[in-house]
Amino acid sequence: MIFIVIRTGLFFAMLFALVFGPGFAAGADSRGEPESSKKKEAPATAAQRIGANGVRLINPSLYVARPPAGKPTPQRQPSLEQDKLLAGDYPLATVLEAGQNQFNLPFEPANGHGEGRSGPRSLQRRFWNPRGATFEQDAWPFLRVNGIDSQSCFECHNTIGEAVPDGARTAAKVRKPGAQGGPAGAANSAFINDQFPEYSGQPNSVMTKFVRNPPPVFGTGYTQRLATEMSSELRARAHAAQVAAMRTPGTRQTIALVSKGIDFGIFATTCSGDSADTCSDDTDAVVGVQGDLVVRPFQWGGIASSVRHFARDALDFHFSVQAVEKVGHKDCDLDGLVDEITVGNVTALASYVAMFRPPSQVIESGMRQSVERGRELIEKIGCTDCHSAKMTIDVPTLTVMTPPAVPDDAACPEEVSSLINPVPEDDHHAIQKADHHLAGALARADLAAADAAATPEQIYAMLQPHLHQAGIARLAEDNFQIDLNLAGVSSDSVPAYVWPRLPPQADGSVEVPLFSDLKLHYMGRMLADDFPQPVDVEGYAAQPGYYVTRVLWGIGDSDPYLHDGRARTLAEAIQLHGAEGSDAADAAGRFAQLAADDRKALIDFLQSLRLPVADGVAQPEYVSTQESN
Repeated sequence: MIFIVIRTGLFFAMLFALVFGPGFAAGADSRGEPESSKKKEAPATAAQRIGANGVRLINPSLYVARPPAGKPTPQRQPSLEQDKLLAGDYPLATVLEAGQNQFNLPFEPANGHGEGRSGPRSLQRRFWNPRGATFEQDAWPFLRVNGIDSQSCFECHNTIGEAVPDGARTAAKVRKPGAQGGPAGAANSAFINDQFPEYSGQPNSVMTKFVRNPPPVFGTGYTQRLATEMSSELRARAHAAQVAAMRTPGTRQTIALVSKGIDFGIFATTCSGDSADTCSDDTDAVVGVQGDLVVRPFQWGGIASSVRHFARDALDFHFSVQAVEKVGHKDCDLDGLVDEITVGNVTALASYVAMFRPPSQVIESGMRQSVERGRELIEKIGCTDCHSAKMTIDVPTLTVMTPPAVPDDAACPEEVSSLINPVPEDDHHAIQKADHHLAGALARADLAAADAAATPEQIYAMLQPHLHQAGIARLAEDNFQIDLNLAGVSSDSVPAYVWPRLPPQADGSVEVPLFSDLKLHYMGRMLADDFPQPVDVEGYAAQPGYYVTRVLWGIGDSDPYLHDGRARTLAEAIQLHGAEGSDAADAAGRFAQLAADDRKALIDFLQSLRLPVADGVAQPEYVSTQESN
């Protein structure tokens, strides 16, 4: 299969040569300048092109480690300073409105959109569309087949479904208003392909590696906080096993990795001394999560653990807007600008996305019986074995981490921009959060008082009561935090898009009806990509065919379905869950065996999980049904 894809890519290149003439085949640019007169990259093997994280390195003829100084980029207003944000100088409404501006307003060249003529993806742009020159660019300023495909987040998150408005005389539907933050159709799917060819006949190139349909971002803050608590619990369990093993050198200690009722397998370790660096960890029996025990709920392959990291790299990949926290104060895309988006403005963008109101259930008139029957059936046929109906957030406080500063003497990133570019483990936000949770628990739990023969489970039981509250307290310093419940916040003091919130329990915890276990599952070769996809920390990758269980809340307004949007209906999506080798094949088979009315009832239930219109946003209206006099 891989051979066929590669050959297809070369055929496509030869076809371009035939259409555009031998000058193109020889590598002429849009002005007809022959390739022989320009700097040319020597042929290279795949091993020479691919970096340690599995992403191709920037062409040596284009890579500039320390580019000349550029001009400061004018920031879109309102623009926030991180120090003032952390000092509480901005009300929450200002933070969210600033983030909303970053999300919805198109970036322009003056704001850092696009790269320079010789930017890291310029050869790909010239190869893809050499006839799209502007006065500033000698080729199309967009790329599309490997990012630089849009100017705003809204372009790919722009619909929240349809509804029959008040006053309708028929069953005709219209698009719901206030659509930012929703998904989008197949035309807006992202193509992620660092190996897209830069010249005719380039070896080891393919036409596409990953196709990703944009999901909605509703309820994202709840999802991130759930993942943070789960990562903290899993890593604390592993630490408990290490503590037990350090007390009994040479003895193998094991512990079940369970969080929020979800089973992630077994962690084992053996230590030869009384320090953690003497431990040999065994993660062979760990399932559904990467070996660092970080739950990554974002993007289809589970490649991102925080909204901030994903936003940082999405800005670069989709717009070539390079964040200060990614490249420092350098012009790494060679467009003459530095500081294209500041730390404070990325914080605002991440906060805006994280605070989107959660999806809700809407049962239309006459549908209750069928919807309730469908809810019973998803339990009966086993859908909820992976699409867990709900999980509980113990401490509903969202932390938007402050990133480490990029050293002034650091070189520009060598990898081509991708949907996610990994960072070292020490700089990884989710690991930092989990470690703060553990450190807080260790400071409050008296492990020295534990019996010398205490099991890993007993040690973890001493840590768990302190894990989340203590972690939040430690994270409050130097990071931005938001109460997901918005307790004490009046509805008119923040933007309407955040309302309504999920109701808190008496103890302040929140039940999140997301219908996901946030766990990786194998979905069969039919749904697999041909390549692993790097995750947000160095050394790990999402393997072909493994995807994080998609949240079902909001699914009724989130078509098309699956990672690449290939399923045009919910029934088609369920059918594809039955691909050979899929972890969900049994449940999909049971769905196929249901009576037609029961299959419809199950679909009716899924269709009732909707993306709600924001409070106070007027629904569109048809002409009044009352006849005029």
